[in-house]
Amino acid sequence: MVMYDGKEKKIPADTVIVAAGYDPINDLEEALPQTLDVTTVGDAVASRKIIDAVHEAYHSIRVM
Repeated sequence: MVMYDGKEKKIPADTVIVAAGYDPINDLEEALPQTLDVTTVGDAVASRKIIDAVHEAYHSIRVM
């Protein structure tokens, strides 16, 4: 669910990317079932530039 124009809206999705905050927080990776293939990239690893996150994400899908 997301808030859009002051209303809750449900958006169906196969992939969700959370981009919020300035401190590395990767609790979600540990909370997800071990059966999922999860790769932590970008600021969830360490606060850096967007190009680092893009490079890490691109590399992670190439090696799958």
